[in-house]
Amino acid sequence: MKQSILFLTNEIKSNKVVNFLYENKMLIDFCHDQDTFIEKLQKFNYRLCIIKPLCTLPDTKRLLNTILESFNKIVIIILFDNTTEYLNDENPRVINVNNKNYDKIVEIYQSINTDNNDDIIYCKDENIFLNVSKKIFVNYETIIKLSINELIILEHLIKNNGKPTTKSQLSILLYPNNEDCDLDNTDYIYHVIKRIRKKIGTHFILTIQKEGYLWNKNS
Repeated sequence: MKQSILFLTNEIKSNKVVNFLYENKMLIDFCHDQDTFIEKLQKFNYRLCIIKPLCTLPDTKRLLNTILESFNKIVIIILFDNTTEYLNDENPRVINVNNKNYDKIVEIYQSINTDNNDDIIYCKDENIFLNVSKKIFVNYETIIKLSINELIILEHLIKNNGKPTTKSQLSILLYPNNEDCDLDNTDYIYHVIKRIRKKIGTHFILTIQKEGYLWNKNS
C-alpha cells in the first residue's frame, strides 16, 4: 500500500514540484498552514512530509523540532531554492532537497514505500488501519483507542483475514497459561468482541456459526 505525502505549501497550481509528483502518480495531501499540518500528522499515518518554508527560518526550525519530537518515524523533506535558506539539521530524518531536484524526491518516496512497517496493519486501504504500537484503530478521520486485550484480538483477526477463529483459540491467545486466570475465558472473549464492535463498528467482525469470529475483508 502506497504511503501518502503530506505537503505543507501555499503554492499548488503553480508549483512545479507538485505537478511532477502528480505526474509520477504519488499520493499527496496538502496543508496551507502549520496548525492543520500538525493536526493531520496526528490523525493519519504519514511516513513522509514535505515542507516548503512559509515563514522565517526560526519558525521553520520550531515546526521541525515539533515534528521530530512528536513523530518518531516520519521523514521530512525541506525544499529550498535561491530565495530560501538551507536548513542545516543533523537529524538523519531531515533531508534538504533543492526544489528542482525532482529525482531525489522520487528516490526518498520510493524508499519509504519499500520499507516494512510492522506497526501498521492495513485493513482495506490506507485510510483504515490498525496501529499496533499506538494501540489505535483508524477509520479515515476517526481514531479509536483500544485496550491491550482488544488490540491483541483485533490484530489476530485482521492478520487471520479469511479464516474464522473460535472463542477458545482467542482465549488461549490472551491467556496461554489458563490456570492463572479466574475468568470464564470464552465468555470474556464474547464481551471483548462486543466492546470492539461497539468501538469500531459491528460490520468489521462477523460471527460464523459454530466456527467463531471472522474479520470482514469487504468492510
